[in-house]
Amino acid sequence: MSEGRTCAVGAAVALSVSGCFGALPPEATATDASSTTGAVDAVTSTGLVAASSDGDSSSGAPLVCEHLDILVLTDVSGSMAPLAGGIINVLLAIGTRIEEAFEGVGTFNIALGYNVAPVVNQQAYEIPAGGEGCTQLGALVRGVDECAEDFELRPYLTDDDDLGAGLTCLGGGLISAQWDPSYETPRTLDSIVALLEAEDDPALTACNEDFHRSPDPLLIVLIIDAEDESEASVLEAVTSAVATQGTSLENVGLFLIGADASGCPDDDPNACDAHPSCRVQEFIDRGFTNVGLGENVRRFNICRSLERDSAAVADDLLVQMTAVVQNICTP
Repeated sequence: MSEGRTCAVGAAVALSVSGCFGALPPEATATDASSTTGAVDAVTSTGLVAASSDGDSSSGAPLVCEHLDILVLTDVSGSMAPLAGGIINVLLAIGTRIEEAFEGVGTFNIALGYNVAPVVNQQAYEIPAGGEGCTQLGALVRGVDECAEDFELRPYLTDDDDLGAGLTCLGGGLISAQWDPSYETPRTLDSIVALLEAEDDPALTACNEDFHRSPDPLLIVLIIDAEDESEASVLEAVTSAVATQGTSLENVGLFLIGADASGCPDDDPNACDAHPSCRVQEFIDRGFTNVGLGENVRRFNICRSLERDSAAVADDLLVQMTAVVQNICTP
Protein backbone atom coordinates (compact mmCIF):
# COMPACT_ATOMS: atom_id res chain seq x y z
CA MET A 1 0.00 0.00 0.00
CA SER A 2 2.87 2.38 0.64
CA GLU A 3 3.44 2.60 -3.11
CA GLY A 4 -0.16 3.56 -3.83
CA ARG A 5 -1.12 6.86 -5.32
CA THR A 6 -2.33 9.87 -3.32
CA CYS A 7 -5.27 11.91 -4.60
CA ALA A 8 -6.22 15.52 -3.96
CA VAL A 9 -7.98 16.31 -0.69
CA GLY A 10 -10.83 18.71 -0.02
CA ALA A 11 -14.59 19.02 -0.17
CA ALA A 12 -14.50 20.97 -3.43
CA VAL A 13 -12.43 18.24 -5.02
CA ALA A 14 -14.76 15.59 -3.63
CA LEU A 15 -17.68 17.21 -5.36
CA SER A 16 -16.15 17.36 -8.81
CA VAL A 17 -13.58 14.67 -9.56
CA SER A 18 -13.30 10.92 -9.69
CA GLY A 19 -9.98 10.79 -7.87
CA CYS A 20 -8.96 7.45 -6.45
CA PHE A 21 -11.93 5.55 -7.85
CA GLY A 22 -9.49 4.89 -10.71
CA ALA A 23 -8.49 6.61 -13.90
CA LEU A 24 -11.45 8.00 -15.82
CA PRO A 25 -11.79 6.10 -19.11
CA PRO A 26 -11.06 8.41 -22.08
CA GLU A 27 -14.47 7.71 -23.63
CA ALA A 28 -16.41 8.48 -20.42
CA THR A 29 -18.44 11.68 -20.42
CA ALA A 30 -20.82 13.36 -18.01
CA THR A 31 -24.38 12.17 -18.48
CA ASP A 32 -27.47 14.33 -18.14
CA ALA A 33 -30.47 12.94 -16.28
CA SER A 34 -32.48 12.97 -19.50
CA SER A 35 -30.25 10.32 -21.04
CA THR A 36 -30.89 7.84 -18.22
CA THR A 37 -34.56 8.44 -17.51
CA GLY A 38 -35.81 5.26 -19.14
CA ALA A 39 -33.41 3.03 -17.24
CA VAL A 40 -34.10 4.84 -13.99
CA ASP A 41 -37.85 4.34 -14.26
CA ALA A 42 -37.45 0.69 -15.13
CA VAL A 43 -35.36 -0.09 -12.08
CA THR A 44 -36.73 2.16 -9.37
CA SER A 45 -40.35 1.30 -10.05
CA THR A 46 -39.86 -2.45 -9.73
CA GLY A 47 -39.96 -4.34 -6.47
CA LEU A 48 -39.61 -1.26 -4.28
CA VAL A 49 -41.93 -0.30 -1.41
CA ALA A 50 -42.74 3.40 -1.39
CA ALA A 51 -42.83 5.41 1.83
CA SER A 52 -44.90 8.44 2.65
CA SER A 53 -43.36 11.81 3.36
CA ASP A 54 -43.82 11.43 7.11
CA GLY A 55 -41.52 8.39 7.26
CA ASP A 56 -44.18 5.67 7.27
CA SER A 57 -43.91 2.74 4.88
CA SER A 58 -46.68 1.86 2.45
CA SER A 59 -48.08 -0.51 5.10
CA GLY A 60 -49.03 2.51 7.22
CA ALA A 61 -47.03 1.26 10.22
CA PRO A 62 -45.01 3.93 12.06
CA LEU A 63 -41.24 3.88 11.76
CA VAL A 64 -39.98 3.00 15.24
CA CYS A 65 -36.42 1.97 16.05
CA GLU A 66 -34.46 2.56 19.24
CA HIS A 67 -31.11 2.48 17.47
CA LEU A 68 -29.93 2.00 13.89
CA ASP A 69 -26.46 1.64 12.39
CA ILE A 70 -25.98 2.62 8.73
CA LEU A 71 -22.94 1.38 6.81
CA VAL A 72 -22.21 2.77 3.34
CA LEU A 73 -19.93 0.24 1.63
CA THR A 74 -18.69 1.39 -1.75
CA ASP A 75 -16.78 -0.16 -4.61
CA VAL A 76 -13.67 1.87 -5.44
CA SER A 77 -12.46 -0.04 -8.50
CA GLY A 78 -11.61 1.88 -11.67
CA SER A 79 -14.97 1.30 -13.35
CA MET A 80 -16.62 3.50 -10.72
CA ALA A 81 -14.72 6.59 -11.91
CA PRO A 82 -17.46 8.07 -14.14
CA LEU A 83 -19.98 7.75 -11.27
CA ALA A 84 -17.80 8.87 -8.35
CA GLY A 85 -18.54 12.59 -8.28
CA GLY A 86 -22.30 12.08 -8.50
CA ILE A 87 -22.27 9.41 -5.81
CA ILE A 88 -20.40 11.66 -3.40
CA ASN A 89 -22.84 14.50 -4.09
CA VAL A 90 -25.78 12.19 -3.34
CA LEU A 91 -24.15 10.98 -0.11
CA LEU A 92 -23.67 14.55 1.06
CA ALA A 93 -27.28 15.40 0.23
CA ILE A 94 -28.42 12.36 2.21
CA GLY A 95 -26.48 13.67 5.21
CA THR A 96 -28.58 16.84 5.28
CA ARG A 97 -31.87 14.92 5.07
CA ILE A 98 -31.43 11.70 6.96
CA GLU A 99 -32.50 12.93 10.40
CA GLU A 100 -35.83 14.12 9.06
CA ALA A 101 -36.35 10.94 7.02
CA PHE A 102 -35.57 8.69 10.01
CA GLU A 103 -37.27 10.80 12.66
CA GLY A 104 -38.77 7.66 14.23
CA VAL A 105 -35.27 6.31 14.99
CA GLY A 106 -33.99 7.06 18.47
CA THR A 107 -30.27 7.24 17.73
CA PHE A 108 -28.10 6.10 14.86
CA ASN A 109 -24.51 5.76 13.66
CA ILE A 110 -23.33 6.25 10.07
CA ALA A 111 -20.05 4.87 8.71
CA LEU A 112 -18.25 4.47 5.38
CA GLY A 113 -16.20 1.51 4.22
CA TYR A 114 -14.50 0.31 1.04
CA ASN A 115 -14.26 -3.01 -0.76
CA VAL A 116 -10.51 -2.52 -0.55
CA ALA A 117 -8.49 -2.05 2.62
CA PRO A 118 -8.09 1.65 3.52
CA VAL A 119 -4.75 3.29 4.20
CA VAL A 120 -4.41 5.29 7.40
CA ASN A 121 -3.82 8.99 6.83
CA GLN A 122 -1.33 9.70 9.59
CA GLN A 123 -1.87 13.45 9.23
CA ALA A 124 -5.57 13.08 10.00
CA TYR A 125 -5.56 10.83 13.03
CA GLU A 126 -3.55 8.36 15.07
CA ILE A 127 -3.97 4.61 14.93
CA PRO A 128 -5.74 3.66 18.18
CA ALA A 129 -3.98 1.47 20.70
CA GLY A 130 -4.21 -2.15 19.57
CA GLY A 131 -5.48 -1.05 16.18
CA GLU A 132 -2.90 -2.68 13.92
CA GLY A 133 -5.73 -3.88 11.70
CA CYS A 134 -6.80 -0.38 10.68
CA THR A 135 -5.38 -0.90 7.20
CA GLN A 136 -7.03 -4.29 6.74
CA LEU A 137 -10.24 -5.06 4.92
CA GLY A 138 -13.05 -4.42 7.37
CA ALA A 139 -11.68 -1.25 8.95
CA LEU A 140 -13.92 1.80 8.69
CA VAL A 141 -12.89 5.21 7.34
CA ARG A 142 -12.41 8.15 9.70
CA GLY A 143 -11.90 11.01 7.27
CA VAL A 144 -8.93 12.69 5.65
CA ASP A 145 -8.25 15.99 7.36
CA GLU A 146 -8.84 18.02 10.51
CA CYS A 147 -12.62 17.77 10.10
CA ALA A 148 -12.33 14.29 11.61
CA GLU A 149 -11.66 16.00 14.92
CA ASP A 150 -15.23 17.30 14.89
CA PHE A 151 -16.48 13.80 15.58
CA GLU A 152 -13.69 12.84 17.96
CA LEU A 153 -11.75 10.82 15.38
CA ARG A 154 -14.41 8.10 15.44
CA PRO A 155 -14.66 6.07 12.24
CA TYR A 156 -18.39 6.85 12.16
CA LEU A 157 -20.88 9.64 12.79
CA THR A 158 -23.67 9.83 15.36
CA ASP A 159 -26.88 11.85 15.36
CA ASP A 160 -25.09 14.32 17.66
CA ASP A 161 -22.70 15.22 14.82
CA ASP A 162 -23.21 17.62 11.94
CA LEU A 163 -24.05 14.90 9.43
CA GLY A 164 -23.63 17.05 6.33
CA ALA A 165 -20.14 18.17 7.38
CA GLY A 166 -19.30 14.72 8.73
CA LEU A 167 -20.20 12.96 5.50
CA THR A 168 -18.17 15.59 3.63
CA CYS A 169 -15.18 14.58 5.74
CA LEU A 170 -15.76 10.84 5.39
CA GLY A 171 -16.66 11.25 1.73
CA GLY A 172 -13.31 12.90 1.18
CA GLY A 173 -11.80 9.56 2.11
CA LEU A 174 -13.34 8.06 -1.01
CA ILE A 175 -11.07 10.16 -3.22
CA SER A 176 -8.14 10.64 -0.87
CA ALA A 177 -7.39 7.05 0.09
CA GLN A 178 -4.28 5.33 -1.21
CA TRP A 179 -3.86 1.93 -2.78
CA ASP A 180 -1.87 0.23 -5.46
CA PRO A 181 -2.80 1.71 -8.86
CA SER A 182 -3.22 -1.84 -10.18
CA TYR A 183 -6.13 -2.44 -7.80
CA GLU A 184 -9.08 -3.76 -9.78
CA THR A 185 -10.58 -6.48 -7.60
CA PRO A 186 -14.00 -5.58 -6.19
CA ARG A 187 -14.03 -7.79 -3.07
CA THR A 188 -17.48 -6.71 -2.01
CA LEU A 189 -18.69 -9.86 -0.24
CA ASP A 190 -15.34 -10.21 1.54
CA SER A 191 -15.81 -6.64 2.76
CA ILE A 192 -19.32 -7.24 4.08
CA VAL A 193 -18.13 -10.28 6.01
CA ALA A 194 -15.01 -8.53 7.29
CA LEU A 195 -16.99 -5.54 8.55
CA LEU A 196 -19.49 -7.79 10.34
CA GLU A 197 -16.74 -9.95 11.82
CA ALA A 198 -14.87 -6.86 13.06
CA GLU A 199 -17.02 -6.95 16.20
CA ASP A 200 -15.11 -10.04 17.34
CA ASP A 201 -11.67 -9.02 16.01
CA PRO A 202 -9.64 -7.16 18.69
CA ALA A 203 -7.60 -5.19 16.13
CA LEU A 204 -10.60 -4.13 14.09
CA THR A 205 -12.74 -3.49 17.15
CA ALA A 206 -10.15 -0.91 18.18
CA CYS A 207 -10.49 0.67 14.73
CA ASN A 208 -14.25 0.48 14.36
CA GLU A 209 -14.97 1.39 17.99
CA ASP A 210 -18.17 -0.64 18.33
CA PHE A 211 -19.86 1.00 15.34
CA HIS A 212 -22.39 -1.82 15.02
CA ARG A 213 -23.84 -3.16 18.24
CA SER A 214 -25.48 -6.42 17.21
CA PRO A 215 -28.33 -7.29 17.46
CA ASP A 216 -29.24 -3.65 16.83
CA PRO A 217 -30.51 -3.19 13.27
CA LEU A 218 -27.83 -2.63 10.63
CA LEU A 219 -28.55 -1.07 7.23
CA ILE A 220 -25.84 -1.77 4.65
CA VAL A 221 -25.94 0.61 1.68
CA LEU A 222 -23.93 -1.17 -0.98
CA ILE A 223 -22.69 0.86 -3.99
CA ILE A 224 -21.21 -1.31 -6.74
CA ASP A 225 -21.07 -1.34 -10.53
CA ALA A 226 -19.09 -4.51 -11.23
CA GLU A 227 -19.01 -8.21 -10.49
CA ASP A 228 -17.78 -9.27 -7.06
CA GLU A 229 -14.38 -10.99 -7.04
CA SER A 230 -14.18 -12.07 -3.40
CA GLU A 231 -11.95 -14.94 -2.40
CA ALA A 232 -14.68 -16.90 -0.62
CA SER A 233 -17.59 -18.60 -2.35
CA VAL A 234 -21.01 -16.99 -2.05
CA LEU A 235 -22.12 -19.79 0.28
CA GLU A 236 -19.09 -19.20 2.50
CA ALA A 237 -19.84 -15.47 2.58
CA VAL A 238 -23.47 -16.07 3.55
CA THR A 239 -22.47 -18.60 6.22
CA SER A 240 -19.94 -16.19 7.72
CA ALA A 241 -22.32 -13.24 7.64
CA VAL A 242 -25.11 -15.22 9.30
CA ALA A 243 -22.73 -16.58 11.94
CA THR A 244 -21.79 -13.07 13.07
CA GLN A 245 -25.45 -12.05 13.49
CA GLY A 246 -26.71 -15.09 15.37
CA THR A 247 -29.05 -17.39 13.48
CA SER A 248 -30.07 -15.20 10.54
CA LEU A 249 -29.73 -11.77 8.94
CA GLU A 250 -33.13 -10.63 10.17
CA ASN A 251 -31.63 -7.53 11.82
CA VAL A 252 -29.69 -6.60 8.65
CA GLY A 253 -31.08 -4.60 5.74
CA LEU A 254 -29.31 -4.39 2.37
CA PHE A 255 -29.89 -1.41 0.09
CA LEU A 256 -28.13 -2.08 -3.20
CA ILE A 257 -27.27 0.89 -5.40
CA GLY A 258 -26.19 -0.85 -8.57
CA ALA A 259 -27.20 -2.14 -11.98
CA ASP A 260 -30.39 -4.10 -12.54
CA ALA A 261 -29.69 -7.72 -11.54
CA SER A 262 -32.14 -9.05 -14.15
CA GLY A 263 -29.12 -9.27 -16.46
CA CYS A 264 -27.71 -12.16 -14.41
CA PRO A 265 -26.10 -14.48 -15.33
CA ASP A 266 -25.35 -12.69 -18.62
CA ASP A 267 -23.90 -9.61 -16.89
CA ASP A 268 -25.51 -7.16 -19.33
CA PRO A 269 -24.49 -3.55 -18.66
CA ASN A 270 -27.00 -0.94 -17.58
CA ALA A 271 -27.58 2.35 -19.41
CA CYS A 272 -24.54 3.98 -17.77
CA ASP A 273 -22.26 0.98 -18.49
CA ALA A 274 -22.66 -0.36 -14.95
CA HIS A 275 -22.65 -4.15 -14.72
CA PRO A 276 -24.75 -6.11 -12.20
CA SER A 277 -22.94 -8.18 -9.60
CA CYS A 278 -24.43 -11.64 -9.98
CA ARG A 279 -22.51 -12.94 -6.97
CA VAL A 280 -24.02 -10.21 -4.79
CA GLN A 281 -27.42 -11.16 -6.20
CA GLU A 282 -26.76 -14.78 -5.22
CA PHE A 283 -25.73 -13.56 -1.75
CA ILE A 284 -29.07 -11.75 -1.51
CA ASP A 285 -30.98 -14.82 -2.66
CA ARG A 286 -29.22 -17.21 -0.27
CA GLY A 287 -29.02 -14.91 2.74
CA PHE A 288 -32.32 -13.04 2.45
CA THR A 289 -34.81 -14.02 -0.25
CA ASN A 290 -34.74 -17.81 0.17
CA VAL A 291 -35.14 -17.59 3.95
CA GLY A 292 -38.10 -15.23 4.02
CA LEU A 293 -36.12 -12.00 4.46
CA GLY A 294 -36.66 -10.60 0.97
CA GLU A 295 -38.30 -7.46 2.39
CA ASN A 296 -34.94 -6.62 4.00
CA VAL A 297 -33.54 -5.81 0.55
CA ARG A 298 -34.19 -2.93 -1.87
CA ARG A 299 -32.43 -1.80 -5.05
CA PHE A 300 -31.76 1.57 -6.65
CA ASN A 301 -30.37 2.34 -10.10
CA ILE A 302 -26.76 3.49 -9.86
CA CYS A 303 -27.21 5.46 -13.10
CA ARG A 304 -29.23 7.99 -11.15
CA SER A 305 -25.99 9.23 -9.57
CA LEU A 306 -25.37 10.95 -12.92
CA GLU A 307 -28.45 13.14 -12.60
CA ARG A 308 -27.79 16.81 -11.98
CA ASP A 309 -30.24 17.19 -9.08
CA SER A 310 -28.43 15.23 -6.37
CA ALA A 311 -30.90 16.42 -3.73
CA ALA A 312 -33.84 14.90 -5.62
CA VAL A 313 -31.97 11.62 -6.02
CA ALA A 314 -31.15 11.64 -2.30
CA ASP A 315 -34.81 12.19 -1.45
CA ASP A 316 -35.83 9.21 -3.59
CA LEU A 317 -33.11 7.09 -1.99
CA LEU A 318 -34.27 7.96 1.51
CA VAL A 319 -37.88 7.05 0.68
CA GLN A 320 -36.72 3.57 -0.31
CA MET A 321 -34.29 3.25 2.61
CA THR A 322 -37.14 4.03 4.98
CA ALA A 323 -38.99 0.97 3.67
CA VAL A 324 -35.99 -1.22 4.55
CA VAL A 325 -35.56 0.39 7.98
CA GLN A 326 -39.23 -0.18 8.68
CA ASN A 327 -38.73 -3.89 8.11
CA ILE A 328 -35.60 -4.39 10.22
CA CYS A 329 -36.61 -2.20 13.14
CA THR A 330 -38.50 -3.73 16.06
CA PRO A 331 -41.20 -1.52 17.61
